[in-house]
Amino acid sequence: MEQPAGKTRLSIALAVVVVSVILASLSPRAQQPPVPNADFIDALWVAKADGLLKLAVPDGTPLLTVPEGQGVRALALDEQRGLLWTHSPNSLRAYSFGGQLLVNALVNAPGDSASSSTDLVVNPMTGAVWLGINKRLFHFTAQGQLLATLDLPATIQALAFDKTLGRMWVATADTVTAYDENGTIAASLNMGAKPKVQDIAVDGDTGQLWVGLENILRRYTAAVPLD
Repeated sequence: MEQPAGKTRLSIALAVVVVSVILASLSPRAQQPPVPNADFIDALWVAKADGLLKLAVPDGTPLLTVPEGQGVRALALDEQRGLLWTHSPNSLRAYSFGGQLLVNALVNAPGDSASSSTDLVVNPMTGAVWLGINKRLFHFTAQGQLLATLDLPATIQALAFDKTLGRMWVATADTVTAYDENGTIAASLNMGAKPKVQDIAVDGDTGQLWVGLENILRRYTAAVPLD
């Protein structure tokens, strides 16, 4: 049965409107990008005497302040798990990128104070944490449970994790030694007499180790044998 011309034109007009609305909803202009989670945007974390400060990159806008009464001595970021680890005297804490306290572990380190020599490193593969305080090296699980404590003959200068071989390099003023996940010595460098080691760093892609002495910078291959 034929429909009246007026009804036919009305049906066509309604169909055009419906199609236009659908196409508009699918157009790039209509599809707005999702709002980024504030926890995971590019940010810079700053340790202060009274806590933590999270700044936006690149304009430096303050995003978050986390108070810590004892003062933060060291930071380590675990990007894979969205955690910021902090060390303050006699404590190890982990915060979400939104500032929520997730781990609060007691650290038994005699003489641990604001003037202690401190370094903190995360194993990106497992989330385990290594903490060096003065002459003592601590190894914690990703949940903050203590795995091992190692007493060293001298004050720890720096820590650096080699993810290619899964070992932790520990530097004192006279030694540079690598430990495996069990706390066993895996490698050591012959630094010579009174090398005065200042700092160490590992190339994340190759595992090569850089050692900064007082007046010299040295590079070592990843597969360093025991001396």
